[in-house]
Amino acid sequence: VLEINGADYVAQLEIPSQAVVLPVADQWNSMGFSNSPARFSGSAYDKSLVIGGVDHPRQFGFCDEIEHDAVLNITDMTGVQFSYIVSRIDRSKHAQTQWLQNEEYDLTLFCRSAYSMEYIAVRCIFPSREVFLLAVAIAAVIICRTELEDEMLIKGLSGYKDYSEKVKYRLIPFVW
Repeated sequence: VLEINGADYVAQLEIPSQAVVLPVADQWNSMGFSNSPARFSGSAYDKSLVIGGVDHPRQFGFCDEIEHDAVLNITDMTGVQFSYIVSRIDRSKHAQTQWLQNEEYDLTLFCRSAYSMEYIAVRCIFPSREVFLLAVAIAAVIICRTELEDEMLIKGLSGYKDYSEKVKYRLIPFVW
């Protein structure tokens, strides 16, 4: 927590596609958070952060315009940065705590639209899930390709069969 002019701040929110950089106040106060967005609940460290703001050009006026897959960065006051990707945008007439604190998402930004009087929740995920799934898919492709290459070399390269029988682990020692 960093105190600036009597207010406590916990992070900085950056949305490069919207050219938005905002401080995030420490405590949610539904009556007095007009100067900056504020933490409603949770933490970036346990993937449960919920930040509320107002539908104003100097705050969360981007909520209606932000695109899926947009990148958001949260930097805490120690300099640790968390990057998220917008996964979906939800709307509701009421902003109950249970609706805001959706466990499927690692970060939620919310505001009440000045025009429709609906609450808008920008739901974001920490991209580690996608990176992990992509890594597993790439590993599967490499394993299949290596097996096919081994078969081709055994059939087409004289002496490779004898070599492969002598040298059991050609890629990863003691594994494969």
